[in-house]
Parts: sequence; C-alpha cells; structure tokens
Amino acid sequence: MCVKIKKVALSLNGYCGGGCDIDTSLSNCYDEDSTKLFKRSINYQPVPHRNKKQKGKLNVKFQVRGRYVNENGIGNLTLRLPGGYNATIRHFEKKFICPRGFAPRKNRCVQCPKGSFLNITRSKCQSCDFGQYNDKLGQESCTVCPLHYSTMKIHSKKIADCKGECPPGSHARRKRFRPSKSRPNEVIERLTLQPNCRSCAIGFYQSQYGQLRCIACPSGYTTFAVGARDSTQCVATAKEMCRVHGICGYGLCIEINEYQYSCNCFQNYIGTNCEIRVNYCDSNPCYNGGTCSNEDKGFKCKCRYRFRGKYCEEEDECNRTCLNGGKCVQDDSGSPMCICSPGYTGKVCETKIKHCKSDLCSNSSKCVEEYDTFKCQCVPGFVGRRCNLLPCDFRPCSEQRRCINLIGNSSSINNYRCLCPDGYTGEDCNELIDACKSSTCFNGGLCINYVYYYKCECPGLYTGPHCEHKKSTNYILSFEQYETHNYVKLDGFRGNISEVTACMWMYTPDNFNYGTLISYANRKFDNAFALTDYTGLVIYINNNYVVTDVLLNDAVWHHICVTWNSVNGSYKVYLEGNLVKSGDDLSSGTVIEGLGSMVIGQDQDAMGGKFSQSETFIGKMAYVDIWSKSLPEEDIQKHFNDCNDSIFGDVYAWPKMQDNIKGNIKIENSTFCLKCPQPRDVPNGYVHVLNNVAHYSCRKGFQLSSARYSEGRRCTKASKWEDNIEPYCRRIYCGYPGHIRNGYPLGNKFYFRDKVTYRCYEGFNMIGDESVTCMEDNKWYPSRPKCIGLQCPPFQKPALSEIEILSDQSYENYNENVTFDVGTQIEFTCNPKTNMTGQNIMTCLEDGTWDIQPPKCIPEKSVPSCPVDKVPPPPENGVVVQESLYSVGNGSGSAVAYTCNQGYRLQGTNISTCITDGYWTVPNISCEAITCEKPQVPKNVMLTDEQRVLNKFKFGHVLTFKCEDGYTIFGNGSIRCLQTGKWTRMQGRCIKKSCRKPNVSSKTVVQGKSYLYGDKVKIKCPSGSTYDLTCNKQGIWEGKKDSTC
Repeated sequence: MCVKIKKVALSLNGYCGGGCDIDTSLSNCYDEDSTKLFKRSINYQPVPHRNKKQKGKLNVKFQVRGRYVNENGIGNLTLRLPGGYNATIRHFEKKFICPRGFAPRKNRCVQCPKGSFLNITRSKCQSCDFGQYNDKLGQESCTVCPLHYSTMKIHSKKIADCKGECPPGSHARRKRFRPSKSRPNEVIERLTLQPNCRSCAIGFYQSQYGQLRCIACPSGYTTFAVGARDSTQCVATAKEMCRVHGICGYGLCIEINEYQYSCNCFQNYIGTNCEIRVNYCDSNPCYNGGTCSNEDKGFKCKCRYRFRGKYCEEEDECNRTCLNGGKCVQDDSGSPMCICSPGYTGKVCETKIKHCKSDLCSNSSKCVEEYDTFKCQCVPGFVGRRCNLLPCDFRPCSEQRRCINLIGNSSSINNYRCLCPDGYTGEDCNELIDACKSSTCFNGGLCINYVYYYKCECPGLYTGPHCEHKKSTNYILSFEQYETHNYVKLDGFRGNISEVTACMWMYTPDNFNYGTLISYANRKFDNAFALTDYTGLVIYINNNYVVTDVLLNDAVWHHICVTWNSVNGSYKVYLEGNLVKSGDDLSSGTVIEGLGSMVIGQDQDAMGGKFSQSETFIGKMAYVDIWSKSLPEEDIQKHFNDCNDSIFGDVYAWPKMQDNIKGNIKIENSTFCLKCPQPRDVPNGYVHVLNNVAHYSCRKGFQLSSARYSEGRRCTKASKWEDNIEPYCRRIYCGYPGHIRNGYPLGNKFYFRDKVTYRCYEGFNMIGDESVTCMEDNKWYPSRPKCIGLQCPPFQKPALSEIEILSDQSYENYNENVTFDVGTQIEFTCNPKTNMTGQNIMTCLEDGTWDIQPPKCIPEKSVPSCPVDKVPPPPENGVVVQESLYSVGNGSGSAVAYTCNQGYRLQGTNISTCITDGYWTVPNISCEAITCEKPQVPKNVMLTDEQRVLNKFKFGHVLTFKCEDGYTIFGNGSIRCLQTGKWTRMQGRCIKKSCRKPNVSSKTVVQGKSYLYGDKVKIKCPSGSTYDLTCNKQGIWEGKKDSTC
C-alpha cells in the first residue's frame, strides 16, 4: 500500500511542479522510499564564486548561500484515496531570502560594500547619503558624521570623508556636481566644506556653522580683522563715533584712521572729549587782593585801590619828589626811588648829564651837547657819528666796481663815485651792456649777452653764428664695430630735471651684447638716466631700475620712446607709438641732477668713461631726441610719424648728434620718409594703395586676419609697412556650435558654410532643424534643436514647506500642474518651527518616475519653559546676548548665549539651556583679557622706562615711542593693541635731527652738503682760517670759529 501511495504522491507532486507538500496522514507506513519524499524541500543552495566587475555597478563578491521559503499559501486540497486513506495537498509560492547584511540579486546573495547599507524595506544595497559613511561590509545602516561635519559626496567609505562645515567666522560657497556617471543629467548643489571656506571679510561676521554668506555689520560699524565670529566684534568706526552728536563737546572730531578719532578742542577747552573748560584763574595770578576773571583769550585782574599793572603788582603811592620830569616808583623793598628823564641823573634827577668829552669827535670835528646825547659836526669829506669814516667805507659799490671818495663843501655819505668795469654801464654800474641790441639771431635763435660779446643759441635744426644755416636730418648713424671708442658724447643737463623723455628709431641684429642706447651719468650716479639691454629693455633712473622685457634686437627698425616723471616715479614705454609698458615707484620724488655727461651707444660706469665692450651698441640709430619733460602720447605719435622736421628734443636734438661723434661711427644716407614698396597680393582678398596707406578687403566667407587693418595699413616713417606680420584673408570661423541636452552633434568642422548635424539619444524626440550652418557673420543658423524625452509627473507641494527646483539648464518656478525633465532635482526646506520627516532631495529618474515621495514638515513641539529671571549671570567681563534673552522671553527659544566685552576673548561653552524640569544648565565660560606681547622696537626708537618693564599690554593700550638722542619723530609714533592681539603698524619713524646749513656770513665757504646729526662740515672764513663743525644731538652746530665767519 505504501508503494501505491508513493506513486500517487509522485504524480501529484509532478502536477504541482514540485511546489506541493503532501501529507498522507499515515502512521504505519515507514518504508525508506516514503520518508525520502519529505526531503524535497530546499534549504540552502551553493552559489558559484563571481568576481567580475561590471561598468557602472557596485563591485560585489557573491560568496553567500541563500534559501527559498514558502509563503502565501493559495489553498488546500484534500483527496480520498483507496483503502480509506486521506491525502491533503497544500500549494505555496517560493521566495528567495538572504542572511542579514546581504541583498538578493538574481537568486544570489551579495554583501553590501563599504559606503552603502542594506535597505531592508526594498531589499537593496543603497549608497550612504550626504553626511554619512560606512567603513564596514554588510551593514544595515550608515554612521552619521560628527556634529558640524558632513561629506561632499554620497557613498562615503571612511570617517576621513567627513569634512568640517565652514566654522563661525567663515562662509561656504555653492558647488554643483553630478553624483553618478550613470545619470549624467543629474546635478546636485551642495555647500563646500573645509578647507574650501572663505573668512568673513572686514565688516562682516558669521556665528554659525555651514552658512553660505557672512552677515554685514550695522551701518557705521566694522571689524578689526577678517574672520569675525559674532556681532559683538563689530565696533563703531571713527567716522561713526564722530557722527554721534556731542562726542567732542566743545571741539571738532577728527578721524585719525578707520578706528581712531581725536577731538580738536575749541579755545579755552581741554579734555579727551573737550568737555573741560580751562579756568585761568585757578593759579591765582592776581596780586595784592586783585580779583581774577576769565576771558576768551586768558584772564583779567581787577585791582584794588592804589594798585595797578596786569597782575596788580604795582602800588601808586610814592613819597619822593623827582626833579626835571623824573618819575617816583618803589623798588623791590618798597622804598621810593626816582627814574630820571633822558639827560638827567642823581637821587632826585637834579644833575644834567654832559656827553661831550675830549677826543670824542675825530678828525678835528666839533662836539655839541644835545637833549640826551651828543652830536659831532664833521669837517667836509668825513661822515659817521664820530666823524671817523669816509663814504667809501660803507662799500656802496658792487664788487666789480671801484669806489672813489669825493671832497666837497659838505659832509655827506653820498660823496663818492663808482667807476664801472668794462662791459657795464649805468649810474650804479649795475647794467650789463646789451650787445644783442645790435645783433640778429635768425630761425628762432636765442641771443645770449656776455661781457665782451654775444652768442646766438640755435634751435636743434639750425646752426651758424646767426643760426642762418639749416642742418641736415636725413642721415643714419651706423655702429658697426664692437669697440668702446665709438659713441656720441654731449654735455650734461644744464640743471636738475624732474621729467625726461627719450625717443629714437633703432635697428640691431645683435644677439650677443646687451647693448646700450642712452647713458647719462653725473657726479652722484653712473646710471642717472640710461636705456640699456635691447634683449629686454632696462630703464635706469638714479641707479634704480625696472626691467620691461621689451625686445628690440630682432633685426627690424623700431621706434622706441621712454618717459619718466618724478611724481609717483611713473614711467611709460612706447613701441611703434603704442604704450606697451608702464608703472610707478621708479625713483619717485627724486630729480636727475645736471652738469653730467650724455653718451649715445656706450654705458658709462663712471661719469664720462669706463665703457664696457659687452654693453656696446651694435646697429643703426636715427632721430634720437631727448626732452626735459614727459611728452604726451600725441607728441610721441607725432615723432613716430614726422617727416617734416617739426619736432625735436629741447635738450638734445637729432640734427646736433652728427657734430658730436667719437670714433668710427659711419654717417649713412637716410632711408626714412620714402615710399613703401608695393604690398604682396592677398589670397582670397584684394589690396590697393592710396596716399601711402594699403587698404585690404576679403571675398565673401573670408575675413582679415587682424581687425587693426580695417582702416588700412600705413607706411611708417621707416619706409616699411607697419607690423612685420603680413595680413591675410582667413576663412570665417564660427567655433563649436555647442551641445544639446539628451543629444550629440555630428561634425568637426566649424568654418564658413560647414554644417553640423544633431542626433537625439534613444528614447528622445527632436524638435527643430537637425542641422545648423556657419554663416558669414560668424554665427550658426538656425538655432540648435532640442531633444525631449520622458518626464516625471506633477507632485503636491508639502504643507509648511518651500521648494527649490534644480535642473541642468536653469532654476524653474514650481507649478503643481507642470511635469519635469529627467534628472531634475527638487530640494525641500521646512518652514521655521517645523521638522522634516523623509529625505529633502527628490530626483526625476530616467524611467519618468520620482525616486522618493515628497517629505512632510511636522510642527515642532513647544520648548520647555524656564524663568527668565533665573538665567545664570554672565561671567566677569561678559554679558548675556540680548537676542537670545528675547527669544526665551517670547517662547521661541530655550537657550541663552553669553559673550565677552570688547577686549576679552571667550573660553568654554557659552550656552545655558532650559531643561525639562524648568532649570537652566550652568554655562562653562570665562572671559580672558586680550593682550599683546611686548612689541619689537624699531631702529633708533626706544620705550619709556615705565613701558620697558611691562611684558604684556591690554587691548586698546596705546604705546607712544620716543626717539634716541639726536633723532626726532617723523609721523605718528604711536601703536595700538588690537582685538586680534596684534599691534597696529607704526606709521612714523625716527630720523636724524637737522642743524640746517651753518649760519655764517656770505663770504664764508661751507664744505659739505649734509647737515644732519653726526655730520661734519668745514668752513673757510674770510680770515683764511678753516674750522670743523659737528651737528650735535640737540640739532646745533658745535665747534670753534672766529668773528669773521
């Protein structure tokens, strides 16, 4: 019987396809075959090892066994079998399951790799989200990064991927990126993490982590440094302090710098803020019981009876009678005394003074008594109070004249005659005889009058005794030898100059030497003004230099101009009339001293000589001109183009260069200002010459290689067409036409009449023309087509939320009826006082569905309530942040914050939180004073004795330096301790005291030009003696000298 039942079971099991569990309810059927029937259920099936990496998919290893389980029974079937046996058939569905940490994939179990976790609900491995990581295999959740840390990508595998959010005092930036290569159209925007943070600029602060921007300080406030962390670091600017009414009560508020101000007090007021009125009467200036009263410019004493004077110091009473107009006064002891009128003396002024004595008047002159003195009546020819002088003793004639005393009938200081030397005339012989009245200087020549003759100083283009001959300018100087004796030498500038311009045409093929164009040296500097090194032009001014990198040795004629101005030390370099280099701070505030030596073609290492062969100029020069001013650009253009001899240097002019040649410099005929050769033909274009200008044009579909020739190509003064590069007509280029979303272009040629064809990816439809063509205006026509594919359906915006739509092209506005392109991301943000459940970013997938459902915004529960009057007090030198106190008072917050006063730095946790039982947590905070270390003392500067013993100084402390003996402060000598613990920069410096030029007679010769502390000079006095003087530390000359000095 058991065998028959087995056959029935087997047939039924075949009917069920192996999915039936047959229970025959037999108790006496024990044969081996029937018991094997129940071993058909599957426990675990081995899976072959698989380690093949597939592109775009997770790299996993299949090494785990799974098993099938029966679920969801669809019904039971009971059968009556022969012999009174019953059989029940139960039918199940099979489901493949894996152990914890593994996910099923095609009847295999894969372990979730690092950077992912097993989503139990979906039975899939899912990447760790932003701000999470997983450093282990087969996990069911990811580890959240520490507080204020996050990740810049999903699928993070280690804690090192957690980067700090931008801390307080800085802000992040937006960064867009695609999280997956499999979804190239998906773009996510995140805030950058450390170290890609920017410190808050001066005038801004940020007190929170991970913020996009910093908060500006209120109007009129700023910060001492970048990276401010809270609003308490915003301090009022000096401008804001001065704006506050009454900050300088009786004075004017002056801004010293951005942070400091000073009060300039009105008359009679003092004090930091001009709040104290000066009381001149505090010193009791009035004597003898006088009453003091303040006035606008001082005080006034009101004297008691019988007293007078500014201080009531004089008493009127005097009991002595004085004769002859004398005045009675009291001496220091109170005794009366007489002050006599002129001409009288004695106790009571009773005696008349006699002035005339024997031999008082010289040369037999007579002495006569007068009111209070005497007078000598001189004999004719003598003058002076005692008749002991002659008129010529007063040196009435100038040094070049001879004085003769005249004897007349009277004694007068005017009894003399001045004899004039040759070349002078006039009553006082101070008029130079003008020889130019009878002479003529032609062609703008300047007549200069000398003692015995005159001379015509001719302009650069003319020569001759009367400037009657025109000099030639049509020549070229050729420097052909590497010799130091070939150069042009000229006299130096007549006086000091503060501006200079040098222009020339030059040609050189020299690739061996440095080459010097111009060298001007004086007694002070060997490179007072120089242009050297045509491999990269170097400009020297008073031995300071700047490298311009202007290349001149390319065997082409170049027009080069260099200008310099002492103001700001500004310089400019022009090449072919165009500005190619400029700058400042080249020997600013100095002058180029005169009376030096100018050399063309050699470099002076000492004034007038010491030439070096390596710095010899090799090549040709023309039209070298130098001015004592900075030429404007229009004059430089004029010199570049001039063929009419209309512009020459006012210091050194080209016509005179040929007269000052030294050595074997050849003078060649000029090739300038001639007609240029016919320009070359232009392929795909045309050229025609009109008025020495070549005009170019191109055929349709072509354009000129350079837009600078649109107005024509000029023939330069050098008889060459401008620019060495020949223009040509090139085919119009439109550039890459651009890609299209969900499509790609075909074609790699982008010139005139070329076409590019677009194709859409599979599943996308094209809208518009498939091809675009490059046209003659450098643009593609028509517009590029679009590829439109699947779109995600509209969704309902969650309540109490805001959304931002991020697409591949631009941000869109939300509309509840609009559909969205594949790859579009929706970012949800909950309103204040609400919490989000679900993920905040929803993405439109390639199959036209959203990857998640929109999140929900749940209102927050009410915060615990604690009494405001029980808030823990702030630490010493600290305060409670009022905004946090207000939020606790109105129920919107449950924590108060503390901060430190200005000048103190926060230490510890500055938050006290209201806990559930109604108590405040005790804050762990202290405020430490901000201090600055002892500053480094600059040269020749020292601290006061009181400041020298201190090692640290508090915030706001001002140190005032003083100078060592022999030095004086120039500028602001104070520094201030800042909020950052650093000192402000000292603006002033100590400079040597000046004794100025010794105060001696005009005939005394002073040898030495420096008059500062420690300097020595020699003086040669009219007596012939020489003395040494030294400038001492008080700024006074020390040393002996006689009375003639």
